[in-house]
Amino acid sequence: RLKNSRILQKARRAVKKRFNTSSTSSQMPRKAGDSKPMIHPERANEYKELRSYYLEMYQMIDEFHFNSQVAKEIFTAYLNVKGKVLSIRHRHMADRRVLKSFPSADEPLRIAYLGPVDRYKGFFLLQEALDQLPDTQAGQWHLHVYGNDGIPASAPPAEHCTFHGRYEPDQLAGIFAETDLLIVPSVWKETFGFDGLE
Repeated sequence: RLKNSRILQKARRAVKKRFNTSSTSSQMPRKAGDSKPMIHPERANEYKELRSYYLEMYQMIDEFHFNSQVAKEIFTAYLNVKGKVLSIRHRHMADRRVLKSFPSADEPLRIAYLGPVDRYKGFFLLQEALDQLPDTQAGQWHLHVYGNDGIPASAPPAEHCTFHGRYEPDQLAGIFAETDLLIVPSVWKETFGFDGLE
């Protein structure tokens, strides 16, 4: 309940905004032909110090409780640590899967993406994939995005994409009732993805 309270949500947005601003200002201009911006040396040193801090802290832990097998594999690949996987469960989630019929040819396929509009969550990868569909398919799908208040500058045209903003857990049943296909395109190593389970 505390995690989903308005105060914490507002604080998280403020921290994320501040982080994104400081990250952008710490980047040096790109060299010609480079796809990634160079990181300022001062910022690189800060990262090195932060990494050392965490490594030192992790060595003080006798045993880890990992929330997924993926988390365990990542930690044990880089650190000499012991621990076991204790899976996270949402007790209120029940298996309510139903077979759905896809819309008829004259109705667009309703594709849903839930989560922040961020590169690591795969939103832009999804956007690039949809951009590669032939023009003849243009009216046959519509992307519905749930999870962000803002609309990115590179957003797909409104006729192909609707941004619904943030959602509450009690809205999920309604969202999925209006969804034909859910895509979870994360490019990050997820420790446990709740969107798919939800």
